[in-house]
Amino acid sequence: MKPVVSPDFRCNDCDYWRKKYSNYDFAHRAMYHYDSGFQDWLHAYKFLGDYRLRQVIAKEVKKELGGYSDFLICGIPLSSKRFAQRGFNQVEGVLEAAGISRYAFLQRKVDTKPQAQKNRQERLAMEQPYELAVPMEEVKNKQILLVDDVYTTGRTLFHGAEVLLKADAKLIRTFSFAR
Repeated sequence: MKPVVSPDFRCNDCDYWRKKYSNYDFAHRAMYHYDSGFQDWLHAYKFLGDYRLRQVIAKEVKKELGGYSDFLICGIPLSSKRFAQRGFNQVEGVLEAAGISRYAFLQRKVDTKPQAQKNRQERLAMEQPYELAVPMEEVKNKQILLVDDVYTTGRTLFHGAEVLLKADAKLIRTFSFAR
C-alpha cells in the first residue's frame, strides 16, 4: 500500500464534481493509492471477513484524522442487507479500532448491488441511497467529515454530502482510506 503523494492533487473527477455541485466546497483526502497491495488487504478484510485486519491501518487513520479535530466523523453506512451478509461495516470497524468517535448522521434507505459490481457509468447514475438518520438540528452548522473505504468515482461520498448539505451542515470534507 503506497501513500497518496499529494493532498492537493486535482483530477478529472474533482473537476466533474465541482461542476455538478458548484456551491459545494469540495475537498477530499485519501491515505493510500488503490493499488494491488491495498486491494488484497481490502479483499481479505471486507469480503473474506478477517475483522482483525482493521488494525493494520487503524494507527495511520488515527494520525490522518487528527487533522480534523473540529469535525464530527461520519462513516458511510451499509444497507441492513449488506451488514447482515458481512457482519460488520468495514469503515466503522477501522474507525473503532483507531479509537475515533463517530456519528451516524446517515442511513441507507435502499439496498443496491455492490459498487464493485457496477461500471463507472452505473455508479455515476446511481439514485440517492441515503437519508438523514437524525433530526436536522444535529447536523445544522456542524463541520462533518464523511469517511469511506475507497474513492472510485466519488458518487458514494457525494450522495452522503448532498444529504448533509440539505440539512445545513456548515462544512463537509471527505476522506477515504484509498483512492
